Amino acid sequence: MNHDTTPTPPQPDTPAAALAEAREAARLGQHEAVVRHADLACALAERLRDVRLQAESRTLLSNSQFSLGRFGAALSHGAIALSLWRQIGDVRQECHQLRVLSHALTDNDLTEPALELAQAAFERAEQAGETMQALFAATLRGSLHARLGDVDTAEAVLLQVLSRARESSDDDLVTHVLNALTAALLEALRAHRVAGDPSGSTSSAILPRLRRHAYSLLQRCETEANAFRRAILHSNAGAALAACGESERAETLLRQSLALCNGDAFRMVACKAHVRLAEVLLQRDAFGAAEQELAAVERLLAIEAQPAAAANVVELRADLARRRGDAELARCLELHVAQARDERARRAAALHATWTAEALELPARIDAMPHSLST
Repeated sequence: MNHDTTPTPPQPDTPAAALAEAREAARLGQHEAVVRHADLACALAERLRDVRLQAESRTLLSNSQFSLGRFGAALSHGAIALSLWRQIGDVRQECHQLRVLSHALTDNDLTEPALELAQAAFERAEQAGETMQALFAATLRGSLHARLGDVDTAEAVLLQVLSRARESSDDDLVTHVLNALTAALLEALRAHRVAGDPSGSTSSAILPRLRRHAYSLLQRCETEANAFRRAILHSNAGAALAACGESERAETLLRQSLALCNGDAFRMVACKAHVRLAEVLLQRDAFGAAEQELAAVERLLAIEAQPAAAANVVELRADLARRRGDAELARCLELHVAQARDERARRAAALHATWTAEALELPARIDAMPHSLST
């Protein structure tokens, strides 16, 4: 019998060494490895009472848990990191952490609290003269206004930030804002279609702007070095072009996004790209191919629950059943969608009540959220 005699690499024995391993894993997009190494770094740093290394470890843990779709864990580590960065007095890291927490709240349907955190990050950065951090926070504010249905404000804020980003010649920021603009107009288009746009006038006004931003975004995709961000850019550009009727180009971009997801390491991004690709394929009546994409999402959801993606899958399965002529199955699935939507709304309302309870200060409200998410 053959035995594997490959020695197990020794674990780092200092927080700095463990943190270096975590950073390298983050650079490679290996988020499970980031969690493992950063968790060890944090434990070692706590023994030494090294506050900065604790803060850096918690920040990496928060970022990677968010990338893996574990929003409760992202909030929990993020709340601790935020407190530590404030203790140290590092405004740049404090603002970054506020934005990560805002994203995590957004993905739990807590858009108004998320906007509050984005506003806090913006004000803190402006007060400290951290211009780039202020622009990143303003971009997030614009995106959240779009989610709340105020598309005019969203686009005005984002176009203003885009102008300032171009003046600064910061390519990363320009790409970030273009991505946010594309996503905001996609959100606006979706909202108008859900609400009903009989004349199609609103959609017709949005589509040319959406296409323009999507192609501007595409020009920047290949220069983006970070695989996680590049996967997001391809997915958003693909979804935008699908909405504009360019389904073949959209399919190519969505498949590129999935290829970048590194064997589904970026589960949150992969789920969204699979769902979007299923939508494109359904519009072409490619039922078998769409079924494969939905099955891929369900496999990912078995690893890590993501309520938004799960709801999208059931909606698309209802559409698939309807297109195949199975009206009874479609009705059953639509009922399930309605029940899931109601349950999600109730959960969001309960979480929102926790957020606003007793008018707690912002750090205390952030700290309370992970406990509510786990119930």
